[in-house]
Amino acid sequence: MKKKIIVVYQSKEHCSSCGKEFEVFWECPAEGFGYEAQLYECGDCKEIYAHTEEDVLYGKALDKQIANLLCENCHESLTQTLKKKKLFSMCHHCRKENTVSYRLEEYRGDLATKKEVYDLYSS
Repeated sequence: MKKKIIVVYQSKEHCSSCGKEFEVFWECPAEGFGYEAQLYECGDCKEIYAHTEEDVLYGKALDKQIANLLCENCHESLTQTLKKKKLFSMCHHCRKENTVSYRLEEYRGDLATKKEVYDLYSS
């Protein structure tokens, strides 16, 4: 599976558990409709995956696309571990999930940044 660069919204927060600063990121709305990329994570190791809405429209359904794919990090079956996730708020220092309340419609393009993730439709 190849990696690709996607656009996400990102901010920095302080972890409620360890107090260290970490990055929070979430799906970025696309021009017109939907999101730039649909975000997912491996439920076992938290590796990040993505695909565009066009991938699903013009390719296979996601469940068929990942039928024989393994996580690039922990090598578990993605059909068992892949979870949809709009907001990523796990501290990378202590691995604790943080409660972050965002009203996504309030964020502007100046929070947009690029992130490298695994492309579910590149295999």
